[in-house]
Amino acid sequence: MIKTILILLCISLLVSCSSFQTAGVSTVQSNDVSLSIKQSVPESFFPKHYNIVAFGDSLTEGIGDTTNRGGYVPLLEEMLLEYKGVKSVKMTNLGIKGNRTSHLIKRLETNDVRSSISTANIVIITVGGNDVMKVVRDNFLSLSFEAFESEQRSYENRLRVIINQIRAINENTQIVLVGVYNPFFTLLGDLPEIDQVITNWNEGSNTVLQQYERTTFVEVSDIFMDSEVNLLYTDEFHPNLLGYQLMAERINQYLETILSK
Repeated sequence: MIKTILILLCISLLVSCSSFQTAGVSTVQSNDVSLSIKQSVPESFFPKHYNIVAFGDSLTEGIGDTTNRGGYVPLLEEMLLEYKGVKSVKMTNLGIKGNRTSHLIKRLETNDVRSSISTANIVIITVGGNDVMKVVRDNFLSLSFEAFESEQRSYENRLRVIINQIRAINENTQIVLVGVYNPFFTLLGDLPEIDQVITNWNEGSNTVLQQYERTTFVEVSDIFMDSEVNLLYTDEFHPNLLGYQLMAERINQYLETILSK
């Protein structure tokens, strides 16, 4: 009997302990915790290094820049470094005076040019002015609007070759083409159609670029046309320092959109 009573007391004690815990003294409750997913951090939050290649003719080389620093190229570099999304910039100047589209096609087969473009985030091209000038030289005694139209078609075909060559070297690089301006108003003042020639030339270039992704056309002809001050060097063909400054500012405006993506 005593043994039975002890067993019943033990059972009663265990049951009371279980009930005591259930009352909440040592019970751990689990709550559902939901963490809100924050929006992705914009890429501009982490400054990047940009490798930019300036490729082209005398406008890239900087002929007419009396400081001999390289025309628009160093001016543009200074502007780009002001962006909070830009950590550093490497600018490679591959400009050679007198280059036409045919010269750029040949240069794109050389190891130094290909090596530079292969790692470039952006390739900025100035070309076209010497192509226009070649029409003037070849047809000086019988210069006509038709001569420019014929050469423009050939120029556009060569421009496609240049873009395709760059894409074959670096399929991801952004290609920026700077348009041509009219420096011929002194040399060809008796040919009023030259303004229309330059307009058609730029429109054709822009149309070609629109056929490709990651390309940008930068219009600069209006800078020189609408200026009340002289923007040309003493040779009356190349920009002076102020002309290059305004060119750099215009290119920078277009690059701002590219860098913010």
